Amino acid sequence: MMEIRGNQLLYTYNHETLLVEPWGDNALRIRATKQAHLPQEDWALTLPHSAQAQITMDDNGADLVNGKIRLHLTKRGKITIYNQHGTALLEEYCRNRRDLLDPKCSAIEVEAREFEPILGGDYYLTARFESLDPQEKLYGMGQYQQDFLNLKGADLELAHRNSQASVPFLISSRGYGLL
Repeated sequence: MMEIRGNQLLYTYNHETLLVEPWGDNALRIRATKQAHLPQEDWALTLPHSAQAQITMDDNGADLVNGKIRLHLTKRGKITIYNQHGTALLEEYCRNRRDLLDPKCSAIEVEAREFEPILGGDYYLTARFESLDPQEKLYGMGQYQQDFLNLKGADLELAHRNSQASVPFLISSRGYGLL
């Protein structure tokens, strides 16, 4: 089920809740949970000034536009993010048979968002995105003792060590960032 709640796009399916909202200029905040309610904490994010997103829905899903960024959410819950020129920047890596019209429909059953329960009621969430440009480069993540600058395809431990400072922010050569 998909619905518009003011300035937010809410999607629910199979006990999962996905909330997409504008977060300042040209930015989106995407949250997902399998708990009864989304956590109210803003964690490391400070509240940005109010942004007015444009949300449209049709038979294929919904689009949320905030400045120069557009998110398309299919009726099956797959996210694709576009820039102001309509070029796809990121797409969730999803390989299942739920959407037979998706060109990446597959029987391998890999979910874009995988929730693994943690004792006590929380979930460990794995979010999978695929780059749509083989030449794309990813930079950031803090200070690591490594020989490479481009982090595309790298496995990094998000922990502080004696000579390592982890900052979970990536910037792409395609002009977007991920926190």
